[in-house]
Amino acid sequence: MINDDDVIQFFQKLNSVLISKFHAFAYGDFCDWKISRMDVCWNFQVGGDVSDYILAFSNINLPRYTTSLYNKKETVVWSNKSKRMQFYDKNSEVIAKNGSQSEVELSRGLLRFKANLGVKDLQTYVQDRNASDLLKWRAAKYFLEKHLFKLKLDEHILINTKINMMQTLIEAYGITKAESLLGFIELNNAYGNTLKRMMTTSTYRRRVDDFSALGLSPVISEKVLSPLDISQIVA
Repeated sequence: MINDDDVIQFFQKLNSVLISKFHAFAYGDFCDWKISRMDVCWNFQVGGDVSDYILAFSNINLPRYTTSLYNKKETVVWSNKSKRMQFYDKNSEVIAKNGSQSEVELSRGLLRFKANLGVKDLQTYVQDRNASDLLKWRAAKYFLEKHLFKLKLDEHILINTKINMMQTLIEAYGITKAESLLGFIELNNAYGNTLKRMMTTSTYRRRVDDFSALGLSPVISEKVLSPLDISQIVA
């Protein structure tokens, strides 16, 4: 994780490398540079539950996105032609890249969220895409909140085991509707985005809203997973 001061140091070092190795001088102040691609990320410390969160999140399907699970439950990706969001096991990445022992230790239990931003995304924050506006914590915070909102994580949705989910749904809606909603979960797991085309839009939306009303995601995990703490992002 980096802060605003780190960005300034980066450009100072970049400038030194350009001059010393290539005898090249950057055109103008870096603050005036235009950003065409930027990634934003956030680390969540979840201890030994990294793979459980990733597996659970792999059941979250978004309109117009393809959900994919990679590397033995180490990465879940939501993507389309213009956008890509993902959660992944930072410790596994550090090990795969032969990180130092201290880096390996620091990355244990880290579930990292990352969103890839292109020109259209960046222009939603500032039209001219100046580095001085975009390479700031407040800009990263804006994009993180925006993309986590797509996944409904701004609502601190709970992910439960099957038995907990059953009990919660039965208490709230009764046995008949709970049975229907649990069937919806199984269909959603089996068909993913295809289920949206198999059901009417209003029916599908109504099923999802039934879960949201209880602060639940239509996702079942092998263990109860607490909501991710995103207070520093959305506060």
